[in-house]
Amino acid sequence: MKLTDEELDERFVTEISMIIERETAKEDFESSKTYSYLCSDDPFIEEGPEYFLDLYRNELKYGKMISSDTLYFKQKYPEKHQEAGIK
Repeated sequence: MKLTDEELDERFVTEISMIIERETAKEDFESSKTYSYLCSDDPFIEEGPEYFLDLYRNELKYGKMISSDTLYFKQKYPEKHQEAGIK
């Protein structure tokens, strides 16, 4: 399911405002690694908004900007990630 920018914005606000006040949420998001990545000039950013919402949720939860897919494979195949040097 693809989200529009407005739907994504609404979900960000809803998610974060449940935990902390809106102003603090905005400041926290703007100081996050995910926000910095979104604002970068990286020409390889081709992912949709759902991907960045996933990254931000995991950054809040685990302190790392990491996708849920990567977390899944790290847990399912830890030896493969060690061989590849992924922490």
